[in-house]
Amino acid sequence: MSEDIDMVDVNICFIEDLKSLRINVNWDNLRERLDLLEKIYLLIRNWEGALPNLLDIFCPAEIECLLSDAVQYVFVNVDYNEAVLLFIRFVVATGYKDEPNINKYGKPLLNRTTPVHREAERNNFIRGNVIYELFNIYNSFEMNYTDELGFSHFHVACKYGYVDLIEKFLEIGQDPNCLGKKTGDTPLHVALYSKKKEVIELLLRNGADPTIANIEGVTPFHVICQQHYDNENWARTFLQTICDVGLQLPLIIDAPNKSGQTPLHMAVYRRRKGLVELLLSSGVDPNLTDAEGLTALHIICNSTLENYNLTEMFFKICDEKHQLLRVNAQDKEGNTPLIWAMQRQNRKVMELLLRRGADPTLANSQELTPLKIVCRRKDDDSAAILFEHSKDHYKSELVNKRDQLGLLPLDLAVDLCYPTMLELLLRHGANANLAGADGLTPLHVIAQRNYPVALAEKLLEPSIPNYKPPQVDARDIEDNTPLHLAMSCGNRSVSEYLLSKGANPNLTNSSGSTPLHLYCANLHFTDSWARSIFKISDSMPQKMQLDLRDKEGCTPLHVALNLINPTDAALFPKISSVAELLLKRGANATIADARRITPLHIICKKPVHDDFLEILFDAIGEYQQKLQINCQDNEGNTPLHLALDRDNKKLVELLLRYGADPNIANEDGSTCLHVICRRKCESNCLKTLVEICDQQSIKLQIDAVDKDGRRPLQMAVAKLWLKTVDILLDQGADLSTFVFPNQSQFENGYKSQANLNNKRLNFASGAMILVESLMKRGYQMEREDAFAILEVFEKYELMEKKAASSANGFRFGKDKSRAKEITIKPSLSLYDLIQLQPQEAAKRVTFRDYYEFSIIKDKSTHLPLSWEVHLCEKLSRQFYQWWSLDCFWEIIGYRLPLECTENILNNLPSNQDLWNICLAVSK
Repeated sequence: MSEDIDMVDVNICFIEDLKSLRINVNWDNLRERLDLLEKIYLLIRNWEGALPNLLDIFCPAEIECLLSDAVQYVFVNVDYNEAVLLFIRFVVATGYKDEPNINKYGKPLLNRTTPVHREAERNNFIRGNVIYELFNIYNSFEMNYTDELGFSHFHVACKYGYVDLIEKFLEIGQDPNCLGKKTGDTPLHVALYSKKKEVIELLLRNGADPTIANIEGVTPFHVICQQHYDNENWARTFLQTICDVGLQLPLIIDAPNKSGQTPLHMAVYRRRKGLVELLLSSGVDPNLTDAEGLTALHIICNSTLENYNLTEMFFKICDEKHQLLRVNAQDKEGNTPLIWAMQRQNRKVMELLLRRGADPTLANSQELTPLKIVCRRKDDDSAAILFEHSKDHYKSELVNKRDQLGLLPLDLAVDLCYPTMLELLLRHGANANLAGADGLTPLHVIAQRNYPVALAEKLLEPSIPNYKPPQVDARDIEDNTPLHLAMSCGNRSVSEYLLSKGANPNLTNSSGSTPLHLYCANLHFTDSWARSIFKISDSMPQKMQLDLRDKEGCTPLHVALNLINPTDAALFPKISSVAELLLKRGANATIADARRITPLHIICKKPVHDDFLEILFDAIGEYQQKLQINCQDNEGNTPLHLALDRDNKKLVELLLRYGADPNIANEDGSTCLHVICRRKCESNCLKTLVEICDQQSIKLQIDAVDKDGRRPLQMAVAKLWLKTVDILLDQGADLSTFVFPNQSQFENGYKSQANLNNKRLNFASGAMILVESLMKRGYQMEREDAFAILEVFEKYELMEKKAASSANGFRFGKDKSRAKEITIKPSLSLYDLIQLQPQEAAKRVTFRDYYEFSIIKDKSTHLPLSWEVHLCEKLSRQFYQWWSLDCFWEIIGYRLPLECTENILNNLPSNQDLWNICLAVSK
């Protein structure tokens, strides 16, 4: 009796402890709930005596909350799995059963996530007894609770294979085809995912529909075929059960998912031979396509593994079932099974497909055919299979069918430089004379692409019976022969081979060019190549003609010389050797083109090296050619005109010694002297020209007038070319007919000056020197002549705006020391010069001194603008005074003596004041 009392006391103690744990728990705080669970576990693992009624301690919501926490979260201080199971069994042992929540209409609320769902989410099949124990609490099977994803207690029972529970659900009328809201999975799907074979049979025999697809279009049979376990036996059992319950197989075995894949697609993708055999034997349609247009045969052939046995079985069963297999089906990219097999280099499969009638000429959307795939890979073995096993009615089309770009298989073999394929095609009847839309035959392409000569030899010399070689002189749409293209593209070996095979070297293309023209226009040419082609040509009936003209009248010699490029010195030796070789073989150096340009004109227009000139002139002389030295082009220019324009002193000397006439005028009326004087920079050739003319007693027409009425002297004066003016005057230029340049001409001369450090000083000093020189030689300068110069001074700011004629009025700023360092002439610094009055400066510094200083290229002599203008002011002071005196005397009506007038003007502070007087008269 006392023991019973003690047990009751202990039991009461346990219950009180459990109640005390419940007090003050914040049910919204997860940490507090988990602490409570751990304490409950520690309490109940040593529980003795009668169990309490949990509803006396917790409400149903709190019990469910604790159950959910127990299956979802890990305890820190206890064995998790043991604690979960102990707690659930404790709840079961207390007799607690779940009661459904009721809505206002008295009906149970079945949309509810229970601890059963929470545990099922964990996918922990090792701990499956936890769910089974939970079903002792949630044992109202008519209450098939469903979570927010539509996953029900019935789904959970099927997932974990609880056959007894499933039977209870079914006994009370549970629909075996209830769908998961999110996935659309039926209990049958779930059982298949979990590989619960007994459950699957139970469901099928109790009305589960094997044709229902989930939201991905996956049927239960898809699940079997996409699994990696023993799906053949599973499928066999599944199909047998379906037959037993009287369902139609085609609805099941050919159903497509959302990607269009049938169970057969999935089986062949996983290379499940037994399953494929079962499906084919069961009557699946082998030609169904998925969303990408792929049949099962496409998938087999697209494998990186050799699937010959699977492919062979596929055909065998289809034959037995009398099912026509679409061996040439094309997917959405246009790929056939043969194309996929070629891509994967599955050669045995390729052979089988070809024997079964695969069309080797079909192309995909990228214009890839089996032949192109073979060519790109240069796969000799696959190429042999392709030709050996293709059906006869495909073979002629295989070798001569054009793709959408108009290319033949032969073009492809040539383009990819694939001699094995080239020979295979020729042996199987490819026509080597067929040309593309551009007129290019395979021989053209070999020549144009600089391919090895072995390809050309394959075309022209194959040991093939009844073979018709291509025409060696076939023309493309621009009338180029293969020899044209080989010579143009630098394909030496092919060009030599074509010549040796009888190619005509004198045929012209649409521009009138022969192969030799194109060779001479080619930067790849070499002297040895040229000698080689001439040697071959000499041995052939058709000799290479050197002086044929293209449509512009150019000979090969013209073309070669036109390649001279001043920026590529490496070309000169090549061009000179080829030009010399042409001349040695008899090329005519006097022929003019359509613009009447001779090779000599071209040389004179180019910046050629002196040694090149000597080689050329020596070659011309050696091979007894008479130069038309004074031949004029369409613009009337002789070679001498062009040489002088380039300022090529050596060439000018050679031309003159060979008899060039310096007095010939071109279409503009310009003689050689005009050409010299119209250059941008002062020529170095005038002195040479004069000296040689003197030696050869040639009278230069110094005063020749061009069509604009200009004489050389006028042009030289306008540009302030001192040396040129002196030479022209020394040679007798007539000052009586000399027309002084106007303002516009002087402006052009000023603008054309070279980049000098002190451009203004150069112009001002040069102008003063020229005026002085002309007047010393007897030129009577007019007022308008002087004004032409002074107007340029004003326009381009060669005089000061304000007077600063002494050091007192001139500001050096921080650069005074620099002014002292710059030397205008020995013993006279710039600083000292600026200190001087204009009259004193004129005594110590000549115009020539200023000029020589202005042309110094040392950057240290570059003067600030104010300094440079001041020097211009100083050196031109006397010129301004002279011409303003004449104007002022005229203004005052000659009333004052000249001496008084001079004194008045000498007191004016600046050249601007003097110029204003001049302007008053001009207005």
